[in-house]
This record gives sequence, C-alpha cells and structure tokens, in this order.
Amino acid sequence: MSEKSNKSTKKTTKKVTKKPAKKVTKAPAKVTKSTKAPVVAVKNEGVKSPAIFGQIKEKTSAVFSRFISRKDHENFVKLISFQSSSALIYVLLGALTVLVLKPFYGTVSVYFQTRDFLANDPNQQLLGIKDLYTLDLRWVLLGILLVSAVFLSVATTKKKDMYEKSLKSKESIVRWIYIGISSVTTMTFVSLAVGLNDSAVLKMSAGLILATVVLGMIADKNNANSKNPQWLAYVASLITGVLAWTAICGATIGTYIFGTENFAWYMYVLPAVVLLGFIGFAVNQYRYITGANKDFIKYERNFFTVDLLSKVLVFVVLVVALHK
Repeated sequence: MSEKSNKSTKKTTKKVTKKPAKKVTKAPAKVTKSTKAPVVAVKNEGVKSPAIFGQIKEKTSAVFSRFISRKDHENFVKLISFQSSSALIYVLLGALTVLVLKPFYGTVSVYFQTRDFLANDPNQQLLGIKDLYTLDLRWVLLGILLVSAVFLSVATTKKKDMYEKSLKSKESIVRWIYIGISSVTTMTFVSLAVGLNDSAVLKMSAGLILATVVLGMIADKNNANSKNPQWLAYVASLITGVLAWTAICGATIGTYIFGTENFAWYMYVLPAVVLLGFIGFAVNQYRYITGANKDFIKYERNFFTVDLLSKVLVFVVLVVALHK
C-alpha cells in the first residue's frame, strides 16, 4: 500500500521541465526605397503669358514701324523727285517768260492828301498821287519763278535731311517759308497787274498774307498729334486770307460793274486763277485737320501741286494774252 502510494506520488511529482522557448528570429523587413518618377515642375504659363504677348506685340510693332518708316521714306523720295521736277519746270517757264511775253507794266504809287493853294478855297483837301517806280511785270514774274526754283533746289539737296526730319515731326517749316514767299510775291504781282498800285494797300495785303501763313503753320502744329480737330488758328487764317483778297476783288469787281471802261479779259482771269490756288491751300489744310487726309507727306505734296498748277496757269493766261 505504501509502495503503491509512493509510486503514485512519484508519478505525480514529476518535474515539469519547460522547454526553453525557441527564439523566433524574424528576418528584418527590407526597406525598399520607393523610386518614384521625379515630378516635373509645370511652369505657370498663365502668369508669364502677358509677358510673352508683350514681346510678340513689341516685335510686331517694331516690324510694323519699320514697314511704315520704309514706306514714309519712299513717299519722301517721291516728294523730292516731284519738287525737283517742279524746279526744272519753273526754270523753263522763266526762260519762256523772257522769250515769249511782251512787256507789261505796273506802277507803285503813294496816295496822300494835299491842298491846292491856287484854288478858291486853299483849305480844301485834295488827293495827291506820287508814282514811286514803274516795273516791267515780266521781270517780276521771272523773279517769282526763279526764286521758287532755287528754293526747291536747296530744299531737295543741301537741306534734304533737315526737311525729312521736319516732315517726320509733322512740322514742315520749309514748306511754310516757301508758301509765305511765293504767296506774298504772287499776290503783289497780281495786284500790280490789275492796276492796284497804292503802296499802302500792297503792304497791307502782304502783311495779311504773312499772317495767314503764320496762322496756318500754327494750325498744323496744333493738329499734328491731336485726336480732336483744333480750329482756332485755321479759322483765323481764313479771316486774314479773305481780308488780304478784299482789295483785289474790290478793284476788279468794282471796275467791271461801275467802271466806264473795263479791264482786259486776262486781268479778270489772272486773279481768279491765283484765288483758286489759295482756296486749294485752304481746302487741303481743312482735309488734314478733319482727318480726311492724315498722310502728312501726301498733305505736303498737295501744297506744292496746287502751287505748281497755279503758276503754270498764270503763265498760260499771260502767254495767250500777251505773247509776242
């Protein structure tokens, strides 16, 4: 009994020997570098697009300006060629003036008040006339034509660069000097041709014509870069121009209506031709101011075209009337 119990206790009292736990050695996790494709930075085109468009605009405007400047230069060359041809025509007309025309005269006189002390009333005021000089108007016409030829020759040769520069700035001082000289001398010539010989009236007409030219030049300057038409100087030039023609128109129309004897036909046609030339100047400038013709070189050429036609027509009238 005791032995069985001892066996059973031996069985039950066996040492429980725990097996040592096996170390689990896990393989270290491989860290794999993710090789992603590099992100390409996208430029913000929306921000830089105005700069790109600005560059395109600058290049386009540069090309356009070069094209315009080239075209303006070509037009200037044509203008110079036209003026050179006009100068040759004036020289030819001057030679024909001496060879073809008969002499015709104009007298410059001074009118003054005086008294006739031998009259019954010595205090009575009388009108006195003193002739200063008499001119052969052929030489006056020759002088006008030669001065025109010389002026145009100088402008198209020695002063060519200055002339082109002034046209680019839309201030043609050369043209206004030429128009001033030509207009005053032509006006004086026509006045003497129709018998308007009072020196005071001749000086007044010349002064009004010069004022017209100066006001026309101011009108050009005011409208050169103006978006809206500037009329003040232009209207003032029209007023002075009309006043300058009052004496000639009064002399010719008054003689035709009230005179016992009329002038020869060419004395009516001659001032009419020159007056049309002055009207042509005014219309040309009116079209420039209103914007109907903003091409300044074309505007310039129209002045010289009107001037040439006027002088050619004056010569033709005189040749028909006074040829040898």
